[in-house]
Amino acid sequence: MTNDPRDSVPNVSGDPAARTAVYEPPRFEVLALDCEITAYAPDGDDPLF
Repeated sequence: MTNDPRDSVPNVSGDPAARTAVYEPPRFEVLALDCEITAYAPDGDDPLF
């Protein structure tokens, strides 16, 4: 067994070729915000999350 993280992913399809899939990064776009983030922060020392 190798240290490849894909080894821990179950092969649900039963197809050996399924384990050789190429990694693709998430498909999303970063949008620029036209506002100040600090305007939405809580007052005081309270954390955002």
